[in-house]
Amino acid sequence: MQILNREKFVKLAMVINMAQQIYIPAKRGTIFDRNGEIISLSDEIIGVFVIQKYLPQNEAQKLVVLSKLSAIIDKDIKVILQNIERRKWDLYGPIFISEITKEQAIKILEKQGELPGIVVDTTYSRYNYYPYETAHLMGYLGAISQDEMKKLSEAYKEIYHSSSMIGKDGIEKVYDRILRGKDGKLFRYIDAKNNIVGTEIAEIPVEGNSIRLSIDIDIQRLGYKLLKNYRSSLVMLKPATGEIIALVSSPSFDPNRLSIGDNAYFLSLSTDNKNFPLFNRSIQGTYQPGSTFKLVTAATALKNNKWDPNRSENCTGALRIGKRYSMIGRYMVLLRI
Repeated sequence: MQILNREKFVKLAMVINMAQQIYIPAKRGTIFDRNGEIISLSDEIIGVFVIQKYLPQNEAQKLVVLSKLSAIIDKDIKVILQNIERRKWDLYGPIFISEITKEQAIKILEKQGELPGIVVDTTYSRYNYYPYETAHLMGYLGAISQDEMKKLSEAYKEIYHSSSMIGKDGIEKVYDRILRGKDGKLFRYIDAKNNIVGTEIAEIPVEGNSIRLSIDIDIQRLGYKLLKNYRSSLVMLKPATGEIIALVSSPSFDPNRLSIGDNAYFLSLSTDNKNFPLFNRSIQGTYQPGSTFKLVTAATALKNNKWDPNRSENCTGALRIGKRYSMIGRYMVLLRI
């Protein structure tokens, strides 16, 4: 019986003992502005990943493997170790280390027997064409965290997994389920020497949906150009519909670097206690309404016939309290309603 069905039993043994389930990332949908201009899209890249379960369990041997990888991809081993440490809870999921060139990929594959737990594969990288102009509006991608995994409902556990890249802020976060599509599944069979001896696609990935925003990217870019040297924000709306035409916050940052897992860059941004570049001043800041509130009081007065439309009022920019004047503005304005 065993002789007659040898191939069947060999494959069955491989499935039970040496099979890796790999998720095939779906291509994320493209984001357009109101005029069809591309703001953000996904590009296919070659990446190198670490699967902790298949690294040597001996710490010294593990360091030897990671040191060899570090030399091939020209990346500090401390950065590689930090990436692994952040996801130590995920033993079987591929941990993205870095984008690599074809030449680097070939070198890794040539030394596959010396690099257990190291995997080369294609994946997608998110690219924002206007990073600084739209950083706070668009947000960025990042690997799903352990806390985020724990908060998933049963329904969403079918969509997200430990290797998922998700929207961490802005449009990318709010519309994540629309943009992300559905990842596929692949079974990779390996032998005792960590050589890939076969693959089988179980589910084909489904590309995410694209979305079109009310943002006009030309106005968005102009807004950032005007504000980029200041700690400031700008929101432009279309009064007839309430559509947001531009939403800018400054200082800004490069979301493309965050989307590829540049943790050192994220640390520098989050510890900048002078400029707070991650702070979205357009929606998180609280400000005195100032003269803009005069529109509300004036409209109320007109509606209730408490104001003569032909009456003018001189605004000195100061408030009198007893014998003192408190300056509340820089300019003298003549209001005529």
